[in-house]
Amino acid sequence: LYGALIQSKGIEQLFHIIRSKNINKNLRLIIAGKQFLETKKFLKSSFAKKIIKQKKIQIFNDWQTEKMEAKLLSLCDIVWIAYKNYSTPSGVLYQAASYGLPVIVSNDGLINKLNKKYKFGISINTNNLKSSVKEINNLLILTKYRNYSQNIKKFYNTARPDSWVKGFSNVIDK
Repeated sequence: LYGALIQSKGIEQLFHIIRSKNINKNLRLIIAGKQFLETKKFLKSSFAKKIIKQKKIQIFNDWQTEKMEAKLLSLCDIVWIAYKNYSTPSGVLYQAASYGLPVIVSNDGLINKLNKKYKFGISINTNNLKSSVKEINNLLILTKYRNYSQNIKKFYNTARPDSWVKGFSNVIDK
């Protein structure tokens, strides 16, 4: 999870998923970005502290330099953009695409529409923990992962925008 760490980024849902007894035990999270008030409060909660203490989550607070951002993305296999109540384009999607990283998206909004067209990741219902865990575990199957990775690279080559918003509009209009 990267970028402006605001409530709509689904950080609480992500913590519930990583805490699930059914999630792949090898899954680890990197959360990097500027923490806004709701996120700071959540990360100080006993629920969040308990999960952080288990060393399943590494947190990098504040905006990252381009060099550090590149290092963090190169360490990732998947990028979380399962934002809730967020129907606009995402610069993080474009960053993930530039690295060929499949994404986890929510099942609504513009990003979900793009995912339906290009199949560059999985779409989850962030309000349904059981199905979200199942979908994420399924994404980790190597052949499925490779297909999503290839598809997001194709998306990246199609969506090379002068500006991200203009680029996303062009992709949708095609």
